[in-house]
Amino acid sequence: MRKLLFIAVALLLTPTSELFAQSQNDGWEHVFLLVSGHNELDGVKAWFKKENCDGEAVILLKFTNTNANAVTVSWYNAAFSQDLKWTMHEEVTHSTVVGAGETVTGSCITSDELFVPISNFYDDPSQFKRFSTNNLIVQPLR
Repeated sequence: MRKLLFIAVALLLTPTSELFAQSQNDGWEHVFLLVSGHNELDGVKAWFKKENCDGEAVILLKFTNTNANAVTVSWYNAAFSQDLKWTMHEEVTHSTVVGAGETVTGSCITSDELFVPISNFYDDPSQFKRFSTNNLIVQPLR
């Protein structure tokens, strides 16, 4: 319940112009990583996009590393339903490596950590409102 309240406050505090601008980037929307609604944490920016891949409703993820060194980004997948109920999957930690100054983007062609079927959260894809992460961690690549 505290996490839901935290996210609700974040949404309320995010300026409307910023929310509008997020949806104007080829369908990519910010993954809210901070209570302020910002999508950058420790030099890594995160976005999600709802897509239809061969008839399947999916979430594609995109990470941009603004650091001077490569990083490993790890997280748990989470989502909000249309009625703002939080669903999180802590049984699987997801991770990807992002090179210095690079962007990695999920696509319908590859089924990897950046490709999340909405059916992982909801039987009815119309219940999906927005993707989120839980416990996103950015670590320098060793």
